[in-house]
Amino acid sequence: CGPGLERELAPELLAAGRVELVPAYSRVELPGLLERHHAGLFTSVAEGWGLSLSEMLESGMPVWATRAGGVPDLEAYFPGALLPFPPPLALQAGELPRVEPAPGYFERFSWGAIAARYELEVLLALASRSRR
Repeated sequence: CGPGLERELAPELLAAGRVELVPAYSRVELPGLLERHHAGLFTSVAEGWGLSLSEMLESGMPVWATRAGGVPDLEAYFPGALLPFPPPLALQAGELPRVEPAPGYFERFSWGAIAARYELEVLLALASRSRR
C-alpha cells in the first residue's frame, strides 16, 4: 500500500487487528503474504492489469475490487470471487469462500499463452500493414 495509509483508515479498524498494512514487500515474501490472508482488496482506479489481483485470486482468496485493470477479464474465470469494493465491515473470516479458477483460466492467462496471443497480434498487424 505504500507508506502512510494508516492515516487514511479508521483507528478502530487497525486496532481490531483485522487489517494488515504492508507498505512494501519483496518478491520472495509474496507467497507468505498471500498465505496468511483470507481476502484481498484491489482498490486501483487506473491499473492497466493488476498482477496483484491475479496473484490474490490464484492463491484462493476472494477479492473486493474496483472495476479497473483486469477485473472485467477475470470475472468469468472466478465467478463469485470478485466482489464490489468496499467489503462489508461486519464480515468474518470464516464466512469467506475459497476460490478456484474456472476451467480454461491457466490456458488463457499463463505467460506462454499471453506471449503467443501477443505475437499473433503483432504478426497480423504487420501482415495487414504490408498489404497496403
